[in-house]
Amino acid sequence: MNRASEIKKVLTIALLLNIGVSSLKLIYGFMTSTLSMIADGFHSLADAASSVLGLVAIHFSDKPSDDDHHYGHFKYETMAALGIAIFIGITSWEILKHAIHKLISHETALFHYSGIPIMIIGMIINLVLSRYEAKKGKKFKSLVLEADAYHTASDFWVSLSVIISILCIKFGILWADPIVSILIAIYFARVAIKVSKETFMALSDAAYIDISRVQRIIEKVPGVISGHHIRTRGKPGQAFIDLHIQVSPDTDTYTSHKIAHEIEEHIKDEITGVHDVLIHTEPYPDPDDVA
Repeated sequence: MNRASEIKKVLTIALLLNIGVSSLKLIYGFMTSTLSMIADGFHSLADAASSVLGLVAIHFSDKPSDDDHHYGHFKYETMAALGIAIFIGITSWEILKHAIHKLISHETALFHYSGIPIMIIGMIINLVLSRYEAKKGKKFKSLVLEADAYHTASDFWVSLSVIISILCIKFGILWADPIVSILIAIYFARVAIKVSKETFMALSDAAYIDISRVQRIIEKVPGVISGHHIRTRGKPGQAFIDLHIQVSPDTDTYTSHKIAHEIEEHIKDEITGVHDVLIHTEPYPDPDDVA
């Protein structure tokens, strides 16, 4: 399978598992009025929605360059990661809103032992799934899988807090359920901000690679007098670098091309995730600079 097919496979598995887990949590939550369980159930449902978003984005991002997208369609995947961050942010707001309402209305929740095994099953699924997504995300340099893995991993700790909330209901500590939900909402907000920041950096073409690292690679190649105007952008697996090199004015076109090709190979070998390197060759000294 190619990269896109493998990522789609991971997202499909995540989608099916999240639908199953969210169904169990929501059914129990609404039956017992346990807000923290309902909150976690909706978060699992948001995970499923983010998987759908990821599947759509990967379908488009895998398309080759065309007349409208000369650099490919990579950023569809980055935009999907931003969409996941938005899902997390919306979930955070909804949880916070319902928790405050429950604190004000003094609505009570019911305790059932069945809630604990449901949460434990969900925790096990979340832990295994998040590690699986993180492993595949790292392998395929996929921001969507990495964001979804981070989202899924947060469910493990949320589920643990819900178990604590359920036990507090058992012992009559009714205020613990909305308080735990508020803490969950704050945590989700932090995750949303973190993922959003990473995607904004990629979408705004922020510098991705330390240019001094690129400079050192250039200087090791025979025939290069100097390198400058180094610029980088993108994200792992989809990074772009463009730079200028200066060679002796006596260097013929064939040799200049060979030097540029050697630099490109060294950069791609030594810096993981570089998709393309654009090199502009100049004589030294450059008449334009002297002027």
